[in-house]
Amino acid sequence: MKEIQAVLLAGPRGLMDYVVDDPAIKVDTLGEEYATLLRIARSSSEDSGAGSLVENILVSEKSVMIARRISSDHYLILVSSSSCQIGRARYELKQAAWEIQNE
Repeated sequence: MKEIQAVLLAGPRGLMDYVVDDPAIKVDTLGEEYATLLRIARSSSEDSGAGSLVENILVSEKSVMIARRISSDHYLILVSSSSCQIGRARYELKQAAWEIQNE
């Protein structure tokens, strides 16, 4: 998908690895901040009785960020332009997370 700007792997301590196609993205900041957001979302989901957080989607003016759980504390995060087809992005991220989980 040509609209993909970055793919990140975030763990409990923040950013672990990444591939960036858009040099304007502040990868370190994004990884740290999104890891914090995911901890809060995971806690909210579990504490409310909704179950474990599987996926989180954040839409901003310029980007769509989709995080998919690959283990209890690790998430694969896809950052794309706001014009990206979110359904296709979710599908590709789900497939990639499944492949990582099964390695």
